[in-house]
Amino acid sequence: MKGKAKLLVGVAAAVVLVLSFGVPAMADNDLHNASMLTEADACAGCHRAHTAQAGKLLKAGDTQDQFCFSCHDGTGAYTNVVDGVLEGNSTFGVGDDSDGNPLKGGGFTYAMMDINHDGSVVSGGVTSVHSADGVGSSDDTIWGSGPINSSEEDYGVTVDLACGDCHNPHGNGNYRILRGNPNGMENEGSLAAVDVADQDPIVYEITHTANGYRDMSDYSAPTSNAIGEWCSQCHTRYWASGGSGHTDSTDMVFAYRHMTNGLNGSCLACHVAHGTSATMGTYSGAVTYPDGTTQGATPADESRLLSGNNRSVCTDPDSCHGDQGTWDLFTD
Repeated sequence: MKGKAKLLVGVAAAVVLVLSFGVPAMADNDLHNASMLTEADACAGCHRAHTAQAGKLLKAGDTQDQFCFSCHDGTGAYTNVVDGVLEGNSTFGVGDDSDGNPLKGGGFTYAMMDINHDGSVVSGGVTSVHSADGVGSSDDTIWGSGPINSSEEDYGVTVDLACGDCHNPHGNGNYRILRGNPNGMENEGSLAAVDVADQDPIVYEITHTANGYRDMSDYSAPTSNAIGEWCSQCHTRYWASGGSGHTDSTDMVFAYRHMTNGLNGSCLACHVAHGTSATMGTYSGAVTYPDGTTQGATPADESRLLSGNNRSVCTDPDSCHGDQGTWDLFTD
């Protein structure tokens, strides 16, 4: 996986351009609104018919993602996914005093997070990111993709991902304009679309509890089970119901699995979608990938898109296993 954690969870990362009068665009509206497709003027915000500099007739950038980041770097879009920061304010309808607040999905180069769960939200360089051209490395493994398999060691398919493989830049009314089916997954043409209902109003920034843990009420409907179903279109064997932690799936690699189906926030209860600045310690950083490799430069870099240091998403206050006094370590 080239040191890049793989979790396809859709959070705002599609192209958002500056309007002609200089006001940043909302990620699910303006040039990313499906109704704009009838107006060729909007098309010219991204495309050139004869002088394009990138595939899909994009007007600039060597790759699709570089083009997306030309706006999503704080120069044109509300959602600065490069630095993991919201660049809006109440003038544009995204909440009072929201400018500079952390994005739910982290960032691709920097992420603004409370990785220590101590009430201090700080920006830091990412230690793992979701693969994307121009940010991560190409041709990476989607861990757990494919069906339960009891006959061979199958870790998942290898793909080359870009922003547009998860998001529909032309708009579709879904949460974070997520495609019903991500591109590149196995049997994508035969699977029913998973459409995640959009929010009203749209909330891009994450908030925290008094204990410094992420406020999981932010991940209530529509971003609870539906987003897990969406992620599991690629990470198929990670989608597991209650009891899967002590019930053998018969898969040679993914035999016993933490519950995701029905978990508050589903995949997002533990992970961010774009990139995290969390670091891991001696033991929490020594956890290998499903194929047995460790590809971070140091154990601290093996952060797997987790939202807290040292896999603290499990045990810190307000997390699922935060009340350690209730543990019984000597029973099944």
